[in-house]
Amino acid sequence: MLTPRFIVGFTGHRHLDKPEPIAAAIRTALEQLREQARAAGGEIELFTSIAYGADTLAVEAARGLGIPVHLVLPKPIETDNDTGAVQLDQNFPSDFWDKPDGGQKTFRQEDWDRAWKQIQDAQHGIDGGTLRLVRGVQTDPECYYDTGIQIAQASDVIIAVWDGKDSDENKLGGTADIVAHVRTELNRPLLVIDAVSGALHPEHLEHFASISEVQCREISKVNELLGEPKSQGIIETEAIFTRLTSTAETEAGNFRSGLIRTIFLHGLATIIAGFAAIMPDQGIKPVAVLMVLALIEFILVFVAWRMSRAHAQRHTHERWLRARFGAELVRGLRAGSPFLDPLEPQVARHKPRWARFALMIGLMARREQDRSKTWQKRRTDYVNERLADQLGYFAKEQQKASTHMRQTQLVATLATGISPMVVFGALGYKVWHLVEIGLHGDDVASASFSWVLLGTKVLVLFLPIFFPLIASIASGLRAALDATRRTHRYDEMTARLQATRAVISNLKTESATRRTVVATEEVLLDELIEWDLAEKQNGGH
Repeated sequence: MLTPRFIVGFTGHRHLDKPEPIAAAIRTALEQLREQARAAGGEIELFTSIAYGADTLAVEAARGLGIPVHLVLPKPIETDNDTGAVQLDQNFPSDFWDKPDGGQKTFRQEDWDRAWKQIQDAQHGIDGGTLRLVRGVQTDPECYYDTGIQIAQASDVIIAVWDGKDSDENKLGGTADIVAHVRTELNRPLLVIDAVSGALHPEHLEHFASISEVQCREISKVNELLGEPKSQGIIETEAIFTRLTSTAETEAGNFRSGLIRTIFLHGLATIIAGFAAIMPDQGIKPVAVLMVLALIEFILVFVAWRMSRAHAQRHTHERWLRARFGAELVRGLRAGSPFLDPLEPQVARHKPRWARFALMIGLMARREQDRSKTWQKRRTDYVNERLADQLGYFAKEQQKASTHMRQTQLVATLATGISPMVVFGALGYKVWHLVEIGLHGDDVASASFSWVLLGTKVLVLFLPIFFPLIASIASGLRAALDATRRTHRYDEMTARLQATRAVISNLKTESATRRTVVATEEVLLDELIEWDLAEKQNGGH
């Protein structure tokens, strides 16, 4: 069973008069939030920076409770090229220097040692933690504000150690700025800890970790698709992908074959109705034949109705789309895990209900990856596995879709071209027949059966039904198979991925590779969402 993960963001002041009660309050807040998350069947993870003061207290409290810690640094950490020692007077470590007015600068060595340990633990994935650098510029003062905003936007609830004072107009990125952003722009649950007394002041915590949340409901539905695990151990992303793929293939086969059969059954029933229209209806034998035809037509439409109803009752179409969408998310997150930030799933911007599932899978994939590999080896794996797999899939499916499109288009074009001729012929015959009746009376209409009369009925009654029907069936099959979209879209996707493969293989930095992987996964996600919408239309949703 998949366990939802809830992200607890943290922000707070560096300078604390009494750190002990604040540390105790932070621990109490984390325990309360974890209890609330577990009541909803989930777990919490902490997302924060690691400045001295409140940040460090929060990280140490989380570590003590066994809560995974994810860190974001506002500025990079540089090391000496010769010795490998951290350069304490530059970038992030420089924040640990006290700069009293008129006094000599002193380095907060103990605070730095505590922070450096947490940074190293996060970098090595201890207890499932992660480390990242803030997006955007890493210069004062924007980097501090951006760090707080990044934490707040990725979190489900925010803990803020705050003195209650408004932000200083001359300072950017303080705790007050982040609290204001959470309250006004994000409108998310907030747990304020008084920076002096340590008192807790919750705001809208009833909305945190709600089992009725759309994202949690989506995970419950995916759990239904996965079924009971074969073992009681930790389920891995590969097993999740395999089971979702198997379910998707089964349900896709059931739905597509059922849809095609339904189209053919209704088409055949219409053709039989056309035959019945041209049959003579005088005498016992002709009437018996008409009864048999009507019975066959009834059986065909009844079977088509039963098939459609069975798929609706089993939610075949919905199960297929959910299983396939989930499987493809897992595929992308597993392949891109070395370069994608698990706390900021791309699907959240397009389909928010899948955000928590993607968050959970991204964290699982990051924890499963082989940390002994260099980024260059991970890039090679991404090219040889993810890109090669997708290129092979798009090329194969594009060829199949192109064949389906050509075949159905040929039938539809021929039937569409013939339809006006037979309909015009039928119209001409009916006009001529009306003139005959006007000249010679109703006796013309009561002629006895003959092959000439049967041929006339075929031309006048049957063919005007048959050819438009064939055109509609061919068009319906083309839509059901998504042939037109796949033919053109997959050709485009193949070209784009081939270009990406050529570029990414020659990139010389990890950051450039990461940006390219993120952009590539966004393109693949766009195609997945487009497919999902197309199939929902085909399924009548």
